[in-house]
Amino acid sequence: MKIAVMIPTTKEIKPHILKDSLGLWETQDRKPDEIIVVDWDTLSNKEPCFSEARCCNVAINRTKCDYLAFTNVDIRPNHNVIAIIEEVLNKRPIEILQCARIDLPDGSDAEGIDWQNKEVFDSWAKRGKGHPAPGSLQVIPVYWLRKVNGFDERYYGWGYYDCEIIRRAAMDGLDTEWIDNSTTILHVPHELRRNNEKENQALFNGPMELIANKGKEWGKE
Repeated sequence: MKIAVMIPTTKEIKPHILKDSLGLWETQDRKPDEIIVVDWDTLSNKEPCFSEARCCNVAINRTKCDYLAFTNVDIRPNHNVIAIIEEVLNKRPIEILQCARIDLPDGSDAEGIDWQNKEVFDSWAKRGKGHPAPGSLQVIPVYWLRKVNGFDERYYGWGYYDCEIIRRAAMDGLDTEWIDNSTTILHVPHELRRNNEKENQALFNGPMELIANKGKEWGKE
């Protein structure tokens, strides 16, 4: 079983935020088979607004792994996340896994925090508040993502695209399992940039089809 981690980024992200995230994924007890960073600003024919859905689709087309773990630069994973994901998938391979997160207080996005230090990591975790948010970490079989043309690229900005993929998976008979009691995902605070929230919500509340991006070259770099 091969598991890839996907992280989207943009020029708005401070370099240490991405560096801290990458460091924790690179030093997992069970290392990911791939770590795919998709930089929005390097993609061609970009829409005026950042699209995390399209970044996710780029990773779907790039990966050679069996599963993709979709996450973000503001997520700080505990050292055992990939090992636990593999353990669960070995028992139930045709599922989507989601991890609840712990929202951290202000200051946790500061430069120079030694996230590799277990005492530092655990100290921040104790100061946070649990939040079962879709998209903090979603693990999805790659074969199924390609079958349904990935995430719906009509969604721009952040939000709803990750909830929508879960609904489409349910339409196709895939189960979703939360593994929030097994591992720890920390979320550092940042300014919310839902610059297309009303439009995304309208899409989410409207008709939905299993196959997205029909007649479109999706995940284009």
